[in-house]
Amino acid sequence: MVLATWGNCLKYTVENRPTWRNGSGAESAICYANYFTNFQGPNFPAEKITIPLMNNLGNLLEKEGRANATINRFTSSVKTVLNYCKRHGIIFFDVPQFEMRKENKYQRIFFTKEQVEQLATSAEDQWGRQDLADIIRFAAYTGMRQSEILRMTAARVDFLSNCIHVGARKDDTTKSGAYRAIPIHKSLVPMLQMRCQDLGARDRVFGSDWGPREGERAGKRAKDRLYKAFKKVMQAYPVNLSSEDGYCFHSLRHSFGTWHFAAGSKPRNIQYMMGHANIATTLGYAHATDEGNQSDINNI
Repeated sequence: MVLATWGNCLKYTVENRPTWRNGSGAESAICYANYFTNFQGPNFPAEKITIPLMNNLGNLLEKEGRANATINRFTSSVKTVLNYCKRHGIIFFDVPQFEMRKENKYQRIFFTKEQVEQLATSAEDQWGRQDLADIIRFAAYTGMRQSEILRMTAARVDFLSNCIHVGARKDDTTKSGAYRAIPIHKSLVPMLQMRCQDLGARDRVFGSDWGPREGERAGKRAKDRLYKAFKKVMQAYPVNLSSEDGYCFHSLRHSFGTWHFAAGSKPRNIQYMMGHANIATTLGYAHATDEGNQSDINNI
């Protein structure tokens, strides 16, 4: 019997596991798995991947400044590879129950306001992507989910009431299934007015920028395209923020919640604007608050 190597196991998983072939999280999962390759090489025997070895590698990542969440994603990716190969007869030994590190349950990775503006400016100036710059600012100052932003139609932008209407229609469902109205931050008004001025009520405000392109199904491909474009801007100079440390497009939504807590907004108001079904989720944004005393959207 040929001894299975880590490299062979990883290659088999990448080529055959459906969610690693084309899933939206495939790139990051493979990145974490490749930490092992960088440490031990592709020819390392799979059966020698033990709990003590993984603990040692986790300690090395910690010395490099990686957070426990990053180390856990690395461990989980290695475990996924081994379990998948065990199920498909590539390896025959029992996969160890690797130890996971304690994480802050309510930790949220967020951007500062300065970082958001830096991201948007970089998208405009370095990448020539005004569409990406607009969506970065919009996501940060509304807290809307990526899918909600891509589906948002011009009819949902209510300049008279100064709010964005989210949910309550079959073609505009939210994660919690509930309707909510999000105040429009004053900095977004000129951009939204320009974008909506020539649109029909059912035209998407941002969706046309990101797809679907001809021959693609709606939704997933557009989200993947936006995710990858944002990642490039985020990791490039002068922003230099890494997805390995938890930063991603969804961090813009986390920023909205964190900023509101810092501005003194009431938790129930934040819960409503963000569309959380459970107040406990909202309270997770209280981790990084500074003193504040206003709940007005324009004070964040």
